[in-house]
Amino acid sequence: PLFRSEEQDLFRDIQILPRSAAVRKINDLIKRARLAKVHAYVISKLKSEMPSFFGKQSKKEALIKDLKKVYDDINRQYQMSRGDFPHLAQFQEQLREYDFSKFSKLNPKLIEAVDIMMSKDIAHLMKMIPTEEASSSEVTGGAFGSGHSQPLDPFSGDDVFSLKAGVNPEEWTPGERLDDYQLEFNLFDPKNGKISGLKAKEAMVKSKLPNSVLKKVWALSDIDKDGQFDLDEFAVAMFLIEAKKEGHDLPDALPFHLIPPSKRGLGGDDDDGGDEEIGGGDS
Repeated sequence: PLFRSEEQDLFRDIQILPRSAAVRKINDLIKRARLAKVHAYVISKLKSEMPSFFGKQSKKEALIKDLKKVYDDINRQYQMSRGDFPHLAQFQEQLREYDFSKFSKLNPKLIEAVDIMMSKDIAHLMKMIPTEEASSSEVTGGAFGSGHSQPLDPFSGDDVFSLKAGVNPEEWTPGERLDDYQLEFNLFDPKNGKISGLKAKEAMVKSKLPNSVLKKVWALSDIDKDGQFDLDEFAVAMFLIEAKKEGHDLPDALPFHLIPPSKRGLGGDDDDGGDEEIGGGDS
């Protein structure tokens, strides 16, 4: 009921909020829904481990002490992302105030309702977010006529993928739209912070680009070559797809300003990072 009420509020807010604010609100709703789902699993697990009559206090202390094992068991059984679990030490302290035997049992229907909300209702909310379109008469290039010597728009200039593109090559260009990319990424129900190759393909084929192009996007974006996408790699893929749809050619190697900070250093032996590129393989 709480999430349903918030969802209805979002329907109204999205009509008047700037796009960035609406995206943040939806992301916040997704995060709290996933956290509530994990809490439900943890609470029901603790209740199921409690004895019916004797030794309740000692069992409670043992469960709190071994809370990490409880997290591990739930992670294996339900494939929940580690980032969705509450902070271990803080949660251990909070649990000391409660009687585990009085916790509610897991309600599969409520879990199903949360899953439906995240897979269907959130997708509907996303479609309601207004797109940010600018009149062509207002866009004069560069930083939209603001006087900057270098373009803020990563899609402006003759070579969007040049190592010199962007205001600062040390910055991660796709990170400027990370909120948008995270919103879509979360819809694919990441496990341990990653989505499978099949789910990544599902997201990519929506672009309707040729398979040969998407294959190259995949090769460039799966930076650690594990056959999955984390959020950073997903953001790179979406950025490349958007650039290709704008008419830009894909690079043969991922330039430094498109490599996520978490992945820099995977593509070569250079320590300075300034000229580092990650290859995309044959296309």
